[in-house]
Amino acid sequence: MNEAMGTKEMKVKEEISNLYKIWAQGGTGLIITGNVMVDENYWAEPGNIVFNENINKEVLRS
Repeated sequence: MNEAMGTKEMKVKEEISNLYKIWAQGGTGLIITGNVMVDENYWAEPGNIVFNENINKEVLRS
């Protein structure tokens, strides 16, 4: 999946956490996140999220 719901700065937004909550509540057996980058220099498309030392992990924990 590629939800492309990050900010222009490749940061996580509350909306992506809400999306995965909805999918999980629907009875999904396995959810694989889409295109989460580990280096802001190498991203696939606008809206991707970079998971590095600057990410807001609190949004993802909810």
